[in-house]
Amino acid sequence: MRSLNKIVFINSAHVRYAEIGLNGNVHLIGTQGVGKSTLLRAILFFYNADKQKLGIPKEKKSFDDFYFEQSNSYVVYEVERDESAFCVLVSKSNGRAVFRFIDSPYKKEWLIDDNGEVTAEMATVRTRLNGCYMSPIVDRYEMFRDIIYGNHQAVMRKEFFKFSIAESSRYQNIPRSIQNVFLNSKLDADFIKETIIQSMDSESSFIDLGYFRHQVSEFEQEYNDIGLWFTTNKRGECETRLDADRVVKIYHSLLGLKKNIEDCGKQLNYSYRVAKEQLPSIVIEIEKSNEALNDTIRLISEESEKFNKERDGLNADLTLVRDNLKKCRDKFQEYQAKNIDEVLKKTGTRRLLENRERTIGRTSPPPDS
Repeated sequence: MRSLNKIVFINSAHVRYAEIGLNGNVHLIGTQGVGKSTLLRAILFFYNADKQKLGIPKEKKSFDDFYFEQSNSYVVYEVERDESAFCVLVSKSNGRAVFRFIDSPYKKEWLIDDNGEVTAEMATVRTRLNGCYMSPIVDRYEMFRDIIYGNHQAVMRKEFFKFSIAESSRYQNIPRSIQNVFLNSKLDADFIKETIIQSMDSESSFIDLGYFRHQVSEFEQEYNDIGLWFTTNKRGECETRLDADRVVKIYHSLLGLKKNIEDCGKQLNYSYRVAKEQLPSIVIEIEKSNEALNDTIRLISEESEKFNKERDGLNADLTLVRDNLKKCRDKFQEYQAKNIDEVLKKTGTRRLLENRERTIGRTSPPPDS
């Protein structure tokens, strides 16, 4: 079963970004001007691809100007299918809406980066698809309807076959019927029955044998894999189960290692955050320590200068003292050679005699006149 699963507005119809799920019964309620008709016309455009039959009044903006006002305006349709989903990317090119098919469920990062910027370059979108198929541009609305409704005879290109929601070459009344439902016109049972009958293709339906061949090949492989689970060797052991047990043990060890890595990562992040918070105060402390170190170095330099100056002065005095001592030793040796002790003895005796002579002279009576 293939059906429209989601519609996404990006810078479209005055909506910056909105994802609306359509995978079920959807009931739209709200006051006038909230966007009910905007949403319904966008959905109807997916089914009929006819801008003239969307119920837009002539006095209002055209479909292209309203839904694709900017170069980075997009409407994305996500279509659910049996095995996965695909997208129809609608954008503006040469002043009109065009289509591109993407073989993948919708991902926001295709069009919007981490900063919330919406790209307007299709080359950027192709890069962000990471290998997912994106079709060439489809600018003919009739071709878009042929692709969507499975008119493979008209489409011819097989890469478009997987993007159909039906398989009929006589589908023309189907979008017309859907259009009448959306626009509340001509809903009688006979008309709907006639639409269904006329839409049935008398020719054999197209069957994609490649898809079923792929499914059968996978089933055969899965069946063989299940058989290995019950095959035993000569010892009655199932080697596949033993290998599976070893794989499970290794996987559990791997999970443990991942948990340890995660815990260590959290601790590392916490330590990094704490260190980062403490870094400013540590920088201040380092600056203070550097200032104190510079002051200490300056004081040491000043004290060293004083010490060197005093040392030089003392060395000069010491040299003078040593010179004087040398002179004293030389004089002592000279006087010793001249028998200074005997000279000093005689000098002392002379002074004693002179003192005695002076004493006797003062005490003697004057001579008679």
